[in-house]
Amino acid sequence: MSPTEGWSRVCGHDVVSKGDEVRRLIGFVPGDDRSLSLHLTARENLIFRGRLHRLTPSRLRVRIDEVLSLVGLTEQADRTGFALSSGMRARLQLACAVLHQPPVLILDEPTASIDPVASYSLLETIQRMAREDRLAVLLSTHRADEIEALSTNVALLDRGHLLHVGDLDELRVHHERVIELAFDGPAAAHLAAGHLRALAGVDRVTMHGASVELTTMLSAGQLLTSLDGALGAVEAVRARRLPVRELLATVLTEEPGAWE
Repeated sequence: MSPTEGWSRVCGHDVVSKGDEVRRLIGFVPGDDRSLSLHLTARENLIFRGRLHRLTPSRLRVRIDEVLSLVGLTEQADRTGFALSSGMRARLQLACAVLHQPPVLILDEPTASIDPVASYSLLETIQRMAREDRLAVLLSTHRADEIEALSTNVALLDRGHLLHVGDLDELRVHHERVIELAFDGPAAAHLAAGHLRALAGVDRVTMHGASVELTTMLSAGQLLTSLDGALGAVEAVRARRLPVRELLATVLTEEPGAWE
């Protein structure tokens, strides 16, 4: 299928006119195990994949041992795909993708079908490979925990629009933070909550005993100066980042460009 518009290059090669060169430069991990033959063993899957990449027999033997060790499947090398857990199959797909030592690794929701523990382990392996082998890694995911783990270099896409590229903390600058004010008693907290609800730029003011929690674009200093008679009753101020799931929900429901 040809693109409807735009262009894309991998290591300087156009993906349309130089498709064969691009395929040699990319390792791809799909979001399910359909790229594996579950009747074959892990080693046999790698042999098949290596032959597709035209690796010599001697080089293929060496690389199979290397990638099985890299993804922690050495002891499962002679088990069929049907005998592997979903997490092990995900690791085998990663081994297949890097077998020919590509400089670029693309992963399409690689942890979608595995449990959180296996997901964390797989993500750690990918990050280690990226550092040690200097791989360029593009990982597509909808999981907030994975976005948090990769927070220093994130691209957010919504319906074909690129909303953000870079550190998530750069995105947080444009959005609300959560601030909790602790008072010396419920009466002071109730008084402060009344002042804060009337303040422009403050949302979702809630009380929890002698504490008030709110989301706001304002700084803690701006909030404190608005408290008037309740200011002397403040015992503590705590600020925390908006959780990734809430941050993404906020960004994706805004009009493009609304926060730039």
